[in-house]
Amino acid sequence: MYIDFATWLPDEDPHQPGVLVDVQGMVPTRRAMRAENDLLASEMMVRLPDVPAGAHLHESAYGSHLFVATATKMYRADIGVGTQAWDDVTGPAQSGANAFGQSWKFATLGDDLIAASIASPIKVFGSTAFVAAAPSNIIAQALTTSNQFALVANYQEGAGTYLADGWRCSQLGSPGSWTLSAATQSVAGRLRDSPGPIVGLKGFAGDVYAFKSASMYRGVYQGPPLVWSWQLISSAVGAFSQECVVEADNVLYWWAYSGCWMFDGSRPVRVP
Repeated sequence: MYIDFATWLPDEDPHQPGVLVDVQGMVPTRRAMRAENDLLASEMMVRLPDVPAGAHLHESAYGSHLFVATATKMYRADIGVGTQAWDDVTGPAQSGANAFGQSWKFATLGDDLIAASIASPIKVFGSTAFVAAAPSNIIAQALTTSNQFALVANYQEGAGTYLADGWRCSQLGSPGSWTLSAATQSVAGRLRDSPGPIVGLKGFAGDVYAFKSASMYRGVYQGPPLVWSWQLISSAVGAFSQECVVEADNVLYWWAYSGCWMFDGSRPVRVP
């Protein structure tokens, strides 16, 4: 049931349905509230030509930029410079990504911006456009960075086996280089102590956390030859997806089928 908003009436009974007694920076609509000064109206003005399938606010030595992926394009806009069009920074052709299960994931390593999708190969943003990673045929469902590595999971290389429980890391300090080599510490493995695909990765406090729908793992950098060592943290708590895992005040928070959970580095705890 929806309750129609009446209007802003600061002197009325706050328990009266539809009455708003305290509103700041928000505008009521019939379904919910929206920001009084939203990004589209105040900053961009120019609409994207297609439905977004992922976005990332990238802070680097070159300024603040908003990157947005659609099914076939990558766009970039400068933040805080007023009305402007979106710059096409697609680079290598991409296709297939959408907002329903095939969204683009973004991660940063220094000033480098890495993008991955289960529908198109990994890309890294150069000075003016994205460039293909090497090899240029790795697709992945999850992405993060840690300890000077980029890591992906739930991935496939070319026509090779699709590894839903697999993970892979780039070369040390080179997020665009993924050729497996012990010398460069670009390695791969699988997380098989619990069933199901890896649905998300998150770098946190120097380690990497991998989530399945009903389990989670901690990856610790060990150096060569193993490079990464993985430990099953929970066989009962997982996450919906990578997008629902966030960090705030040095704590991880995420949504699972059993509710909202938090993790400070010791053990996962359900949020009351």
